[in-house]
Amino acid sequence: MDTQPGVYRPEFPMDGNFTMVPNSLIRNDELPPMAKMLLIYLLSHKIGYQILDEQIMRESGLGRAALRTARKQLEGLGFIDLVRVRHADMSLGGYRYELQDARGWFSTVAQSTVAHSTVANPPDNRKLIPNKTKVKKNKLENTSESPFNEFWAVYPKTADKPAAVRAFEKAMKRVSLETLLDGARRYRDDPNRDAAFTKNPATWLNADAWDNPPEPARGRKLTNAENAALLAQRYRGQDEVKAIESPDVDFGGMLKGVR
Repeated sequence: MDTQPGVYRPEFPMDGNFTMVPNSLIRNDELPPMAKMLLIYLLSHKIGYQILDEQIMRESGLGRAALRTARKQLEGLGFIDLVRVRHADMSLGGYRYELQDARGWFSTVAQSTVAHSTVANPPDNRKLIPNKTKVKKNKLENTSESPFNEFWAVYPKTADKPAAVRAFEKAMKRVSLETLLDGARRYRDDPNRDAAFTKNPATWLNADAWDNPPEPARGRKLTNAENAALLAQRYRGQDEVKAIESPDVDFGGMLKGVR
């Protein structure tokens, strides 16, 4: 399948300057309201139209969490196949929405699965059945819907993924995804970070390290206050460790391996 981002679907008779939506879709009480809103919104765009989340949220009124939920609902019910496109540099691009006529709502009378009906808009009394052919996605898998994979693509070290997933889920309860990504980028792009001592992602997340200041310039001797701050970062959460500023403290031994 082609992997260009955008909205893709069969060509319907309604194509033009208006979006015609079947009454059976609007009146259906099994399709969740947010998913129904997103489906109608996607149908309003021309085939191949490339769209980003920010535009969808601005024009539909759906928040980020609501948009993600609606996408999952439509995907689970077989109305869309969803792929997150990656650029050549492996950065994440837009979504490719493959819309499917899962209920036959857009079929002509001749094509309708309700063969006995002769009305222009035949009723469809079949129940919405989730698409059970889709394999449940493991949260460690590289799925298009996982915020973790956005973090995983940005963070400068990939190690101990199961531990990183658990730490990420806990971190998301304390801070927003944008804050995590911004902090990971700063850490990745810090010119003074020693790659040999890059923290494992789980360690970085558990320490709330997105709030950490940049690493000190290499070759400059650290002050006692800076040494104490590094020590505190390493043992964050342990009450027995306090900021130390005494000139007699052997920081070299205490901070061995800390970056």
